[in-house]
Amino acid sequence: MGSTKVLAQTSSSGPFSSLIDKITQRFNLNRADAQSVFDQYKDDRKNMMETRLIQQLDSLVSSGKITESQKQLILAKRQELQADRVSNLEKFKNMTPDERKKAIADEHQVLTDWAKQNNIDLTLLTGRGLGHFKGMGRSRGWK
Repeated sequence: MGSTKVLAQTSSSGPFSSLIDKITQRFNLNRADAQSVFDQYKDDRKNMMETRLIQQLDSLVSSGKITESQKQLILAKRQELQADRVSNLEKFKNMTPDERKKAIADEHQVLTDWAKQNNIDLTLLTGRGLGHFKGMGRSRGWK
């Protein structure tokens, strides 16, 4: 969702391609094997983070801070934001820093409006591995 910088790419041209190349050359490894280990590690991390997120949301439901319905809305919104981030990657690469800053501010506003419409306090979601949600609500009154 927004703060997450690394995309799960399984191709040999992903963001860590040069790192994998260096490791395979340094330790005389088969590149496909090294890529496979790297991809498995990314999948494991993604699954661990997803499990932790669901546990944290379950805790918020148990404590009465959000409803089960709000939890499902949050999970759906997170998935939507992740898909948007992937589809907009090229667009963001070609923006100037000022254009990027405005686009991010616009995204924050859309998310803030969504949260208000669904009576979700974004400050409850900061630091919970929610990507775009992470960092929202800090000292700006975004709720």
